[in-house]
Amino acid sequence: MHRARRLMLVAAVAVVALTPAVAASASHAPAPSYASAPCPKPNIPELGPGADLPPGVTCGYLTVPEDRGRPGSRMIRVAVAHAKAVSATPKPDPIVFLTHGPGGVAFLDAVREVGAGMNADRDVYFVAQRGNYHSDPQLTCPDYDRFADGTALGLKFAAPSTGARNLAAIKACHDKLAATGAHLASYNTVENAADIADLRKALGIEQWNVYSVSYGTNVAQVLLRDHPEGIRSMVLDSVSPINQNLLTQGWPAAAGMYQAIFDACAGQPACAAAYPNLKAEFTAAVNRLNQTPLQVTVNDAAGRPVQVVIDGYTLAWLVTGQSYTGPSGFATIPSMIHTAAQGDGREAAAARLARVAPPGLAGYGLGFGAYCREMASWSSTEDVAAAGKAALPGFPDDVLRLIMVPGRLFAECAAWDVGSATPAERAPVVSDVPSLLMGGAMDGVTPARWTEAVAKGLRNAETIAIPGAGHDVIAQSPCARSLMDAFFDDPTRPVDRACLSEITIPPFKTP
Repeated sequence: MHRARRLMLVAAVAVVALTPAVAASASHAPAPSYASAPCPKPNIPELGPGADLPPGVTCGYLTVPEDRGRPGSRMIRVAVAHAKAVSATPKPDPIVFLTHGPGGVAFLDAVREVGAGMNADRDVYFVAQRGNYHSDPQLTCPDYDRFADGTALGLKFAAPSTGARNLAAIKACHDKLAATGAHLASYNTVENAADIADLRKALGIEQWNVYSVSYGTNVAQVLLRDHPEGIRSMVLDSVSPINQNLLTQGWPAAAGMYQAIFDACAGQPACAAAYPNLKAEFTAAVNRLNQTPLQVTVNDAAGRPVQVVIDGYTLAWLVTGQSYTGPSGFATIPSMIHTAAQGDGREAAAARLARVAPPGLAGYGLGFGAYCREMASWSSTEDVAAAGKAALPGFPDDVLRLIMVPGRLFAECAAWDVGSATPAERAPVVSDVPSLLMGGAMDGVTPARWTEAVAKGLRNAETIAIPGAGHDVIAQSPCARSLMDAFFDDPTRPVDRACLSEITIPPFKTP
């Protein structure tokens, strides 16, 4: 699952000193509550002052039961950052921000979004989510990160020996977190959504608006389904349907992005001339590198030489991962494919190093709780491979048996052992709440077409595909951000889509 986290998480994490979670003394846990607390400073020590929460942002902790269904469950704390509206006359309905992941760092989103003006005329609450960085307990595994973003860089990802070493590191991560007393099966989307509902009540907010991105859209759908009270409107960005298996759909999603890149390159004369057979070249490179990986030595950010192995799966994963970087990342894809196909893996290795973050960032408790209980439990390696073969018939079978984003999740989930979600937990949402669903036309993880699947149950919904954007459209597209702002201002009116026609795809990198 580490590769899923590293595609989404862009910075380091520091351990925050918090009062340990404690067991409830009564047979029933106390009511959820919220208390203010100092904001962490530095926010992310490894990133320096630029990653600190902006002035005026305040923080606190929501205290909730770890497992609402277990009498005597201990209480845990969920970190929250509150950015007050800049306007002297703010709107009465704030925004709650549900971050990516599962296992993302919401306080980094706060830095970005306050800088982008999300809190111009509304308060915004950024919820770290249970088990994640800044929350208590903080279910991270720095030692596993050191393996996955250190030792494993020099190993062939698809090799069984690499899988065995990865699984041993995952088991050590599991055992470490279980030894803290955490009930790991309680770190799931149903409990996560209940936390968000309890936060609104604890803060005394009558109505708020929900913004969600990537895994946050899963939380938003469950929140709207199970706790619809107080939701004025909802924006879902890079949508993941809760009744659709992200694992089996991973390769088809990536295939759609690949084709979008090939088509866009063919539409630019310089790119078409430089890479006239890009699709065939990509397929051939994945097959060749699967048999004979490239071993490349490149310098890391500190100037130290690092050996990176680029095999067929890793090349496909890197191309898909450019969904998170937006237009600047898309521009490098044809060149990265072509140079790797020619035996030069330096561009691919540099892209791999760009995904390395300092250890201790990812929230593996919620990550495995959600992926394993809610996706892996009703899928299989054979399902993934069959869907992959249908979408990418030229790719080698042993590459397609790996999941596009979380890699070896089925073996990892067997070690994590958190059970299976019930069919009711995966039931789609049906609602009249006004909703705006946006997806990037070049998103290889949650394709724009998935917005339509969720919109079937939302009777007051608009769906929009953002040209030239990948995963997390408001971060990549000023047009998408303006659509979100207009929708929150008046969710009863269709948004003006005029800005979509002004979007252009930047030139691809050519020799």
